[in-house]
Formats: sequence, C-alpha cells, structure tokens
Amino acid sequence: MAVAHRVYARALFDAAQDAKRLARVREDFGDFVAAIDEVPELDALLRNPQLDPRAKAAALDDVLGGADQLIRNFLLVTVE
Repeated sequence: MAVAHRVYARALFDAAQDAKRLARVREDFGDFVAAIDEVPELDALLRNPQLDPRAKAAALDDVLGGADQLIRNFLLVTVE
C-alpha cells in the first residue's frame, strides 16, 4: 500500500474512532466499495483523470446519499 493510502486510511479510521462512529463508517465505506464493484461506470468515472473534479464530486454526492459525513468528506477530498 502506498504511503498516501496509509495516511488517508489512518486519518479516516482515527476520525471515525474519535467520533465513536467506527461501525457506521466501516459499513458506509463497505457500501461504497460494493457500489464501485457493481457499477463499472462509476469506477471509470472516478478514475478518469480528464474529468473535472467537480463532476466527480457531484457523482459521489449522488452515490453517497445518506452516508456518514466522515465518509462523504473523506471521499470528496480524495477526488480533489
């Protein structure tokens, strides 16, 4: 795993643990990973370096729906 991946993963874990929402964040993140696996177009959209980050953020906003705010913020930061 790249250093950046570990740093981001640790930051999300620590924030979720501090907020006592670790289980919810884990579940929501798992749901997001499942959505990426089930919808190849979503995966392609998020990986496309030519796509404007605002378009990616809008797509994420639609996908994340009622996800925990920590997951929403984490994923929105990562697409920037």
